[in-house]
Amino acid sequence: MTFLDRQLSAPRSPTMPDNLLVSLPGALHAIPMATEFRGSVIAASQKSLRDIGRFEDYCKLLTRHHDELLYGCPAEWMPMSVAEAHYEAANDLGLTPEEQTARGADVAKFSQGTFLSTMIKLARGSGVTPWLGLEQFDKICGRVWRGGAGVTVTRRGPKEVRIRIVRLGLSRIPYYRHAFAGMLTSGGGLFSKKCYVREIPEYCTETGMGWIGSWV
Repeated sequence: MTFLDRQLSAPRSPTMPDNLLVSLPGALHAIPMATEFRGSVIAASQKSLRDIGRFEDYCKLLTRHHDELLYGCPAEWMPMSVAEAHYEAANDLGLTPEEQTARGADVAKFSQGTFLSTMIKLARGSGVTPWLGLEQFDKICGRVWRGGAGVTVTRRGPKEVRIRIVRLGLSRIPYYRHAFAGMLTSGGGLFSKKCYVREIPEYCTETGMGWIGSWV
Protein backbone atom coordinates (compact mmCIF):
# COMPACT_ATOMS: atom_id res chain seq x y z
CA MET A 1 0.00 0.00 0.00
CA THR A 2 1.37 3.42 -0.96
CA PHE A 3 1.66 6.39 1.39
CA LEU A 4 -1.20 8.07 -0.50
CA ASP A 5 -3.40 5.00 -0.11
CA ARG A 6 -2.64 4.90 3.62
CA GLN A 7 -3.75 8.54 3.84
CA LEU A 8 -6.93 7.78 1.91
CA SER A 9 -7.71 4.83 4.16
CA ALA A 10 -7.62 6.87 7.38
CA PRO A 11 -10.91 6.39 9.29
CA ARG A 12 -13.08 9.28 10.44
CA SER A 13 -12.17 10.50 13.91
CA PRO A 14 -12.34 13.64 16.07
CA THR A 15 -8.68 14.27 15.27
CA MET A 16 -9.12 14.07 11.48
CA PRO A 17 -7.16 16.89 9.76
CA ASP A 18 -9.32 19.87 8.83
CA ASN A 19 -8.46 19.47 5.12
CA LEU A 20 -9.86 15.91 4.92
CA LEU A 21 -13.65 16.31 4.72
CA VAL A 22 -14.65 12.79 3.70
CA SER A 23 -12.53 9.68 4.24
CA LEU A 24 -12.84 6.08 3.09
CA PRO A 25 -15.05 3.77 5.14
CA GLY A 26 -12.05 1.53 5.91
CA ALA A 27 -8.73 0.28 4.61
CA LEU A 28 -8.52 0.68 0.83
CA HIS A 29 -7.74 -2.99 0.18
CA ALA A 30 -10.78 -4.06 2.22
CA ILE A 31 -13.35 -1.91 0.39
CA PRO A 32 -15.50 -4.01 -1.99
CA MET A 33 -16.29 -2.99 -5.53
CA ALA A 34 -19.65 -1.27 -6.06
CA THR A 35 -22.17 -3.86 -7.27
CA GLU A 36 -25.31 -1.91 -8.20
CA PHE A 37 -26.14 1.30 -10.06
CA ARG A 38 -29.25 3.48 -9.99
CA GLY A 39 -31.48 2.74 -12.97
CA SER A 40 -32.87 6.29 -13.10
CA VAL A 41 -29.37 7.64 -13.76
CA ILE A 42 -29.01 5.27 -16.71
CA ALA A 43 -32.43 6.39 -17.99
CA ALA A 44 -31.36 10.03 -17.70
CA SER A 45 -28.15 9.24 -19.58
CA GLN A 46 -30.17 7.60 -22.35
CA LYS A 47 -32.42 10.67 -22.53
CA SER A 48 -29.37 12.86 -23.01
CA LEU A 49 -28.39 10.72 -26.01
CA ARG A 50 -31.90 11.00 -27.45
CA ASP A 51 -31.69 14.78 -27.15
CA ILE A 52 -28.64 14.90 -29.43
CA GLY A 53 -30.05 12.36 -31.89
CA ARG A 54 -27.66 9.50 -31.03
CA PHE A 55 -29.96 7.07 -29.25
CA GLU A 56 -30.48 4.77 -32.26
CA ASP A 57 -26.72 4.60 -32.77
CA TYR A 58 -26.33 3.79 -29.09
CA CYS A 59 -28.86 0.94 -29.33
CA LYS A 60 -26.90 -0.62 -32.19
CA LEU A 61 -23.73 -0.53 -30.11
CA LEU A 62 -25.18 -2.41 -27.14
CA THR A 63 -23.46 -5.78 -26.88
CA ARG A 64 -25.18 -7.15 -23.75
CA HIS A 65 -28.07 -6.47 -21.35
CA HIS A 66 -30.13 -5.16 -24.26
CA ASP A 67 -33.52 -5.92 -22.67
CA GLU A 68 -32.61 -4.54 -19.25
CA LEU A 69 -31.34 -1.28 -20.73
CA LEU A 70 -34.18 -0.70 -23.17
CA TYR A 71 -37.13 -2.16 -21.24
CA GLY A 72 -36.04 -2.21 -17.59
CA CYS A 73 -37.60 -0.18 -14.80
CA PRO A 74 -35.65 3.07 -14.18
CA ALA A 75 -36.67 3.11 -10.52
CA GLU A 76 -34.79 -0.11 -9.81
CA TRP A 77 -31.18 -0.67 -8.80
CA MET A 78 -29.38 -2.39 -11.67
CA PRO A 79 -26.44 -4.83 -11.49
CA MET A 80 -23.20 -2.99 -12.20
CA SER A 81 -22.70 -5.07 -15.35
CA VAL A 82 -25.82 -3.39 -16.81
CA ALA A 83 -24.38 0.07 -16.12
CA GLU A 84 -21.08 -1.00 -17.67
CA ALA A 85 -22.88 -2.18 -20.82
CA HIS A 86 -24.65 1.17 -21.07
CA TYR A 87 -21.54 3.30 -20.67
CA GLU A 88 -19.46 1.08 -22.95
CA ALA A 89 -22.00 1.61 -25.75
CA ALA A 90 -22.13 5.35 -25.03
CA ASN A 91 -18.33 5.45 -25.10
CA ASP A 92 -18.30 3.72 -28.50
CA LEU A 93 -20.37 6.56 -30.00
CA GLY A 94 -17.10 8.46 -30.36
CA LEU A 95 -18.24 11.70 -28.74
CA THR A 96 -15.49 14.13 -27.76
CA PRO A 97 -14.58 14.48 -24.07
CA GLU A 98 -16.30 17.86 -24.07
CA GLU A 99 -19.49 16.34 -25.51
CA GLN A 100 -19.37 13.52 -22.94
CA THR A 101 -18.98 16.07 -20.15
CA ALA A 102 -21.98 17.98 -21.47
CA ARG A 103 -24.04 14.79 -21.43
CA GLY A 104 -23.14 14.31 -17.77
CA ALA A 105 -24.25 17.84 -16.94
CA ASP A 106 -27.59 17.06 -18.61
CA VAL A 107 -27.91 13.85 -16.60
CA ALA A 108 -27.43 15.79 -13.37
CA LYS A 109 -30.35 18.04 -14.34
CA PHE A 110 -32.58 15.15 -15.43
CA SER A 111 -31.91 12.99 -12.37
CA GLN A 112 -32.57 15.51 -9.62
CA GLY A 113 -34.26 12.77 -7.61
CA THR A 114 -30.94 10.93 -7.23
CA PHE A 115 -27.57 12.61 -7.70
CA LEU A 116 -28.59 16.20 -7.05
CA SER A 117 -31.57 15.95 -4.72
CA THR A 118 -29.50 16.29 -1.55
CA MET A 119 -27.44 19.11 -3.04
CA ILE A 120 -30.52 20.99 -4.20
CA LYS A 121 -32.01 20.86 -0.70
CA LEU A 122 -28.76 22.16 0.77
CA ALA A 123 -28.44 24.90 -1.85
CA ARG A 124 -31.80 26.38 -0.88
CA GLY A 125 -30.35 27.58 2.41
CA SER A 126 -29.01 31.10 2.68
CA GLY A 127 -25.25 31.59 2.60
CA VAL A 128 -24.58 27.99 1.53
CA THR A 129 -21.20 27.27 -0.12
CA PRO A 130 -20.00 24.18 -2.04
CA TRP A 131 -18.31 22.90 1.13
CA LEU A 132 -21.65 21.92 2.62
CA GLY A 133 -22.43 19.69 -0.35
CA LEU A 134 -18.89 18.31 -0.46
CA GLU A 135 -19.08 17.25 3.18
CA GLN A 136 -22.04 15.06 2.17
CA PHE A 137 -20.45 13.77 -1.03
CA ASP A 138 -20.21 10.13 0.06
CA LYS A 139 -23.95 10.15 0.82
CA ILE A 140 -24.68 11.76 -2.55
CA CYS A 141 -22.66 9.06 -4.35
CA GLY A 142 -24.53 6.45 -2.32
CA ARG A 143 -27.66 7.49 -4.21
CA VAL A 144 -25.97 6.63 -7.53
CA TRP A 145 -24.22 3.34 -6.72
CA ARG A 146 -24.15 0.94 -3.77
CA GLY A 147 -22.60 -2.29 -2.56
CA GLY A 148 -19.09 -0.89 -2.28
CA ALA A 149 -16.70 1.81 -3.53
CA GLY A 150 -15.35 4.70 -1.47
CA VAL A 151 -14.91 8.44 -1.69
CA THR A 152 -12.40 10.94 -0.32
CA VAL A 153 -12.86 14.71 -0.36
CA THR A 154 -9.90 16.92 0.57
CA ARG A 155 -9.89 20.71 0.95
CA ARG A 156 -6.95 22.20 -0.97
CA GLY A 157 -7.74 25.87 -0.50
CA PRO A 158 -10.59 28.30 0.21
CA LYS A 159 -12.30 27.39 -3.07
CA GLU A 160 -10.50 24.27 -4.27
CA VAL A 161 -11.10 20.59 -3.54
CA ARG A 162 -9.69 17.19 -4.51
CA ILE A 163 -12.14 14.33 -5.01
CA ARG A 164 -11.17 10.70 -5.39
CA ILE A 165 -13.40 7.68 -5.99
CA VAL A 166 -12.08 4.13 -5.57
CA ARG A 167 -13.35 0.60 -6.18
CA LEU A 168 -15.78 1.59 -8.93
CA GLY A 169 -15.53 -0.50 -12.11
CA LEU A 170 -17.11 2.20 -14.29
CA SER A 171 -13.94 4.25 -13.79
CA ARG A 172 -12.25 2.40 -16.65
CA ILE A 173 -14.72 3.82 -19.19
CA PRO A 174 -13.72 7.32 -20.42
CA TYR A 175 -17.33 8.27 -21.16
CA TYR A 176 -18.32 7.69 -17.56
CA ARG A 177 -15.38 9.62 -16.14
CA HIS A 178 -16.10 12.62 -18.36
CA ALA A 179 -19.85 12.43 -17.75
CA PHE A 180 -19.29 12.29 -13.99
CA ALA A 181 -17.13 15.41 -14.26
CA GLY A 182 -20.10 17.07 -15.95
CA MET A 183 -22.33 16.00 -13.06
CA LEU A 184 -19.84 17.50 -10.62
CA THR A 185 -19.77 20.76 -12.56
CA SER A 186 -23.56 20.93 -12.63
CA GLY A 187 -23.80 20.16 -8.91
CA GLY A 188 -21.13 22.72 -8.00
CA GLY A 189 -23.00 25.33 -9.99
CA LEU A 190 -25.86 25.11 -7.48
CA PHE A 191 -23.60 26.67 -4.87
CA SER A 192 -21.45 29.06 -6.92
CA LYS A 193 -21.39 31.41 -9.89
CA LYS A 194 -19.06 29.12 -11.85
CA CYS A 195 -17.54 25.71 -11.14
CA TYR A 196 -14.46 24.17 -12.81
CA VAL A 197 -13.48 20.48 -12.74
CA ARG A 198 -10.33 18.87 -14.15
CA GLU A 199 -9.32 15.23 -14.11
CA ILE A 200 -6.31 13.96 -12.17
CA PRO A 201 -4.69 11.47 -14.61
CA GLU A 202 -2.78 9.50 -11.97
CA TYR A 203 -6.05 8.75 -10.15
CA CYS A 204 -7.73 7.37 -13.28
CA THR A 205 -7.35 3.58 -13.21
CA GLU A 206 -9.43 0.49 -13.92
CA THR A 207 -11.21 0.99 -10.60
CA GLY A 208 -10.76 4.64 -9.64
CA MET A 209 -10.94 8.26 -10.76
CA GLY A 210 -10.35 11.73 -9.37
CA TRP A 211 -10.65 15.45 -10.00
CA ILE A 212 -9.63 18.87 -8.80
CA GLY A 213 -12.62 21.18 -8.44
CA SER A 214 -12.67 24.95 -7.96
CA TRP A 215 -15.27 27.70 -8.09
CA VAL A 216 -15.91 31.42 -8.03
